[in-house]
Amino acid sequence: MSEQERVHLQELSEKFDALKEEIQQLRSEVGMLRSVRHGSGVDLVILDSIVAYVPTADNLYSNFIPDSNKKYDVFASGLPEVMLGNPSNTPAKVFQDYIEIAASDYSTIILYDIGAWAGDIAIRLARYAKASKIDFRAQCYDPSTAGSLIPFNARLNNVADLVDFVPAGISLDGGPLLFNQVRGHSDSSGLSMVDSFGRDVDSYIINTYTLKEILERNRRPSHQIIKIDVEGIDALIVANNLAILQESTLVIEFNPRQEQYKIIDPRNFLALMNRTHTIYDLFYAPNPTMVNKIDDIDQFMMDILQRKWGYTDLLMVPRVCKFHDRFIQRYKDYKKEPDNYVLAKAHRTK
Repeated sequence: MSEQERVHLQELSEKFDALKEEIQQLRSEVGMLRSVRHGSGVDLVILDSIVAYVPTADNLYSNFIPDSNKKYDVFASGLPEVMLGNPSNTPAKVFQDYIEIAASDYSTIILYDIGAWAGDIAIRLARYAKASKIDFRAQCYDPSTAGSLIPFNARLNNVADLVDFVPAGISLDGGPLLFNQVRGHSDSSGLSMVDSFGRDVDSYIINTYTLKEILERNRRPSHQIIKIDVEGIDALIVANNLAILQESTLVIEFNPRQEQYKIIDPRNFLALMNRTHTIYDLFYAPNPTMVNKIDDIDQFMMDILQRKWGYTDLLMVPRVCKFHDRFIQRYKDYKKEPDNYVLAKAHRTK
């Protein structure tokens, strides 16, 4: 290839990247317009170590973000400080500790955040990884109104280079499907096959990928952390892809009352996963309040069914990974906190 051809190829590549960014921006703006049309504005809030735009006519905003964290003025106060230093025994730091432990064995950590909401987990980890000099990338998939805020939030927190956004969903077979945006419950939106429990929804067609298609997009050697929160088919997606997930860390919602567990028995699913992964109970992945290793599946099932919320989030650590045993030792240090369903601790102004 001649020098002139190389220069031309580089120019085409730069134009393609610029077009990709412009398309992503347009998709985000369409999502914002959709939000406004249905009476939901956005507010800039503080979520521990990051700030983020989130929908306001929403259960998460109204009930699970402290008032002291709302209407944040980033221009006056700057970005929140990222919590660095020695790992603490606070369960909320488990994912920060986790990528640090995994990074000692893998040169790159990639988070696939499927059902990413406003991108809060991916962006928190990206900010921490950048400050800690961990090679980290996040790919966020979310077709909802909240998902359309991810590009803005990534830029706002100076991690646009680490966080990619795809306005698409995940399904068992891929392809275009009908999506239900539940009004006032941005964290409960999902494919039309998932029960919205009689709540008002706005439906529109979205593109979906299979998990295999999403993972095949990345050819870079890395450790994969796959977070799946797709409101009702999480276990089915995992069970259908076991052959390619044995070396991947998984974070999924577990609700044994969901319709999917009429297809795959919840106890059998946990027993199946326990063969290849050590399973931990987190309660709520965006802000974990526990890191409890599940040794007795039957006892755990009884506990979940008696909890107020009837569900939990699970962390599944692959047994084949070298860092598995190091995390086994680390998890014992975490102290259980009250099961508060919150997105962030109350922010104290100076």
